[in-house]
Amino acid sequence: MDLCQLIIIKLMLNLKKFNLLMLYNNWGHIDNYDGLYEISDNGEVKSLEKTIQINEGNRKVVMKRKERILKWGFTLDGYPQVKLSKGNKMKTFRVHILVWEAFGNTPRNGHKVQVDHIDGNKNNANISNLRLLSNRENTIQSKLRHKKSGLPTGVVFCKERINQNKKYESAIQINGKRKFLGRFPSIEEASGAYEKAKKDLQFKQV
Repeated sequence: MDLCQLIIIKLMLNLKKFNLLMLYNNWGHIDNYDGLYEISDNGEVKSLEKTIQINEGNRKVVMKRKERILKWGFTLDGYPQVKLSKGNKMKTFRVHILVWEAFGNTPRNGHKVQVDHIDGNKNNANISNLRLLSNRENTIQSKLRHKKSGLPTGVVFCKERINQNKKYESAIQINGKRKFLGRFPSIEEASGAYEKAKKDLQFKQV
C-alpha cells in the first residue's frame, strides 16, 4: 500500500467520523457566534461552512470553507478549550462552559456558580456529566474526590495530561477561587508545591 492510498483511507475515515458526529449529536448555537459556530451536547465545536475573502497580491479571492470540527486545546489546569473568531477578533472559551450555556437547564449566574464535571474528568464535557455548583459546593466535591483518590490535599492525577512525564497537578483554593500551581512528575513534588503555597498564604495573612 503506497502513501497516496494511506492518505485516501485516512481522509475517508475522518469523513466517516465527521458524518457520525453530525448524525448522532445534538447541536446548539453559541451566543454571539450565530451562523459561525455550533456546539454539540458532547463538547464537539463545529465551524460552519462560510465564504471568506483573502488577498493574493493585488487581487481578492473569494473561497468557501467547509464545515469542520475544531481541535481542542487545553488550559494550564487541564480544561479543554477552543478559539472562536469573529470580525478579526479571536477569543478562547472553555468547552464545558459552552456546552452548559447551549444545553444546560439553568442559566449560570456569573462567577457565583461553577459548571462541575460530575465524574471529575475534565475531558468529559457531555451535558449529562455537567451540573451547576456554588463555589463552596464545588470545593466540597473536590475534597471528596481527593479522599477517594488517596492523594494529598491539593493534588490530583491528570487523566488528560498533555506532558506524559508530569502526571500530577497541584492547586490551592484562595478566597473561593482555584489557583493552579503546576504539573509535576511525582506526588511528592505536587504536594510540596501545595504546602509551599499554603505557607506563603499563611505568611501574608499574619
